[in-house]
Amino acid sequence: MLYIRPHHGLCIAHYIGYGYDNKFVRNMNLVTAQLTNDPKQEICLRITADVLCSCCPNNRSGVCETQKKVEQYDAKCLELCGLTDHQLIRWQDFQKIISNRLLQTGAWQQVCKECCWLTVCGEQYPDYTE
Repeated sequence: MLYIRPHHGLCIAHYIGYGYDNKFVRNMNLVTAQLTNDPKQEICLRITADVLCSCCPNNRSGVCETQKKVEQYDAKCLELCGLTDHQLIRWQDFQKIISNRLLQTGAWQQVCKECCWLTVCGEQYPDYTE
């Protein structure tokens, strides 16, 4: 089972091959491929470091350098999606909720408003506003 930060559902949905460094990109490619190849895979939503954080240069012994900010992203994502911390859910179901409640409505901007990657993600969605 994979542990996934709730807001990483958005990062994966927006992912186009960019990342902090080569190690991070390789890991992101592996995780996204695993989820794509097995969409019925059960994941556990956790407001804590996850499989993507494991190769992030901002990860300091399991704690993000911007911990309060990413916890806010996670909490807002869960709130808008009607989900909870520690919830078990199939990846395809989580992906559908992210799409229906956040991506298609533009509500993803409420989660990601302070993210350094926002302009990259915003290019993919014409409803993006600064």
